[in-house]
Amino acid sequence: MIGGQYADAIDQIVSAAISRQAIPGLAILVAQHGQVIFARGYGLRDVADGLPVERATSFRIASISKQFTAAAIMQLKERELLTLNDQVGRYLPWFRYAPDVTIQHLMTHSSGIAGYTETDDFDLRCVSAADPREIIETVLDREPAFAPGGDWQYSNTNYVILGSILESVAQKSYAEIVHQDLLGALDLPSTVPDDSALLSASAAMGVSAIWLGPWEPANGWHPSWAFGTAGLRSNVLDLFAWNVALREGRVISESSFRAMTTSATLTDGQDVAYGFGFVLGMSPVGRVRRHSGGLPGFSLDNTTFVDREIDVIVLANCGSLFTQRSITRPIVALLTNEPRLCSIGFEPEAPSGRPISHPGNALSLVELFLAERLDGDRITDRFRRFLTPARKKRIETLRLLGPLLSLHAMESARRDPVTIFSYRAEFEARTVRTDVTIRDDGRVDDLAISRWELPVIHGAARHWTSSPGTESDF
Repeated sequence: MIGGQYADAIDQIVSAAISRQAIPGLAILVAQHGQVIFARGYGLRDVADGLPVERATSFRIASISKQFTAAAIMQLKERELLTLNDQVGRYLPWFRYAPDVTIQHLMTHSSGIAGYTETDDFDLRCVSAADPREIIETVLDREPAFAPGGDWQYSNTNYVILGSILESVAQKSYAEIVHQDLLGALDLPSTVPDDSALLSASAAMGVSAIWLGPWEPANGWHPSWAFGTAGLRSNVLDLFAWNVALREGRVISESSFRAMTTSATLTDGQDVAYGFGFVLGMSPVGRVRRHSGGLPGFSLDNTTFVDREIDVIVLANCGSLFTQRSITRPIVALLTNEPRLCSIGFEPEAPSGRPISHPGNALSLVELFLAERLDGDRITDRFRRFLTPARKKRIETLRLLGPLLSLHAMESARRDPVTIFSYRAEFEARTVRTDVTIRDDGRVDDLAISRWELPVIHGAARHWTSSPGTESDF
């Protein structure tokens, strides 16, 4: 559906972002006051076969899946089959790690449990099938990052444990819980577990662009590794219907939804800007609740500007995109005539615990990487495996950008046992985004360089041109 006075302007915003960020395929839906005003597919859902993205194209929705897992937990709570203060061991007797961790700690990422996606050998394990207990046990030999409730740290393990609790209590599979209990009364035909046997003919295939290179098939996880935390597929139409059903009380009660969308607080009273599967914040046009998602080959974002009753859902089949700033905010700025939405710093990019200082040697680390001298004991085995000969050769393309002039610190995120530092990297030829992942022992675990150019407002809020931005979504 394309309608309303803003259709051409929205199309210009999206088309500019696709062009400047080299996005292969994207679906978007914009709704205002509960009515869809724009929904369209762009580009290719299957690059190899040249098949187009349509409004109904399904994507792996990655961590947006956490909202569904959290809502299923709240359904069990309403049926008095569990409470949020219950300890994990009550439902998973084999879970002897951090016995004080409760369901609420898991829902709010305040458990202190390390993320399995950050383990040394995750890249080797994730290509084969695993059951949830196997996934959880990959981190059970690590000490908790902090006492439950003492800090905030995003961990995919939390929602795998929640999925296991759901199965234990309901005595059925996670897929059955989603299909029968959570979505049974809703008409969401494209929202299904990410299982190849269930893929529709219009499913998007993920691609990656390593270090500004050409598209190549993404090396995705086996679907079993996304269980509970990132394991669903959906499309923009279903996700909008999901947003509406949640807030209208057709999935869980009004009080349960209020709990999901209320920011958690730590034991010291700190607000973490995260509820149950929702990032929460403020903007120049009021409250924002959202969740992004990222998997190899996919970048997703589902955002509601609560006080203006605007939903923007963007699903793309390429990794390392930052559509919250390049698409979502400019569209809402257009609809509300509020250019400050495209400014820096009005809303936390992601919840965080304590501030993290950026390393002073970040520039030298990136320079060593570009010179292909970041090796030996400076990098992890996992990163060494990633640096195939073909990918090393691609570094030559980065050198065409000219010398690296500077790095400007943006965000940082702690995911025990690594910290991810994000920078605006200024080369002689262009500005890009650089993410450096460093393990606690000082070794580099990953180094990503991504296209990062964002539309900004020039003059009136309804006149748009594109230019490099100054910060990104993370």
